[in-house]
Amino acid sequence: VETFKEVGRVRNLLMNKQKDFALNHAEEGLWTAARVHHFPTGGGFMVPHRDTMAPQLLQEVDSSYQYFQPILVMSEKHKDFQTGGGVAMMNGQLVEYEDHCLFGDIAIYNVNTIHGVNEVDLNMPFVQRSSSGRFSGLVTLYKEI
Repeated sequence: VETFKEVGRVRNLLMNKQKDFALNHAEEGLWTAARVHHFPTGGGFMVPHRDTMAPQLLQEVDSSYQYFQPILVMSEKHKDFQTGGGVAMMNGQLVEYEDHCLFGDIAIYNVNTIHGVNEVDLNMPFVQRSSSGRFSGLVTLYKEI
């Protein structure tokens, strides 16, 4: 839990908010959804995209908010999986940023960043309930309903 709060504090710093903003309870109509994403070996992936919903909801709460998404790297390429992994558009090319990350690093993107996950170990059997593959942690702000 504390690790996710630290990642949330990075997000809050980037947004010019108080260190513990919306980490323990809803504030200013926003709350934090801390979660783990698993992309299993055998083809786990996420199509490259831009986030649209979370930034839009933040703008509805306060138009001065700038959207940043820190991603906690919770696996290590070439140790937990061999091919694929997190990508981000840089200079017109999708770059597998986990080629440059270690377990515990934080990658950050903003509302304009195209990002996703290239197929993880496509040459391996796909077993969704397996714990093998790529893991990442996120702490996204959502609007209270």
